[in-house]
Amino acid sequence: MHRRCHPLQMWSVFSQLCLSLLLLVALPLRADDSVLSITGTDARVHELSLSQLEAMPQVSYTTRLPEVPGGETASTWQGVRLSELARLTGSSAKTLTLWALDDYSVVIPATDLAAYEPIVALRRDGQLIPIESLGPMIVVYPLDDHQELLTQEYYNRTIWQLRSISLE
Repeated sequence: MHRRCHPLQMWSVFSQLCLSLLLLVALPLRADDSVLSITGTDARVHELSLSQLEAMPQVSYTTRLPEVPGGETASTWQGVRLSELARLTGSSAKTLTLWALDDYSVVIPATDLAAYEPIVALRRDGQLIPIESLGPMIVVYPLDDHQELLTQEYYNRTIWQLRSISLE
């Protein structure tokens, strides 16, 4: 026999589920939570926390990011060079595949690392980037310093809500 739920019971379950999801999203990241996974060409995985990323040498770019909300005006982005993160694996790669929280992925040629020194930004205008503002990490190229980067190809490489990097 199939039992029917009263609409008010369903609403109660739905509202509890929504509240749980809201609390989960609203909880701040702890400094020791793993926020970035990097896989080297040897398939070894390196997990990094926010505090480990912040302890690494930081670079800042002041640039516009047209594809990011509010990005039509310049912001100061601070983070770790993507080349520094790739070096952690001890691997040499021809390409890097980066994955976002929503499973969007982009391939960045290793030649970009030396030519343009993109960073994995942790901060925008001095503040950690929350998930609801496309954080906690965004790949940032110094777009305003290189006119040749002002193309859709490079805008697409500005991946936000970064979660993992795979060297190939």
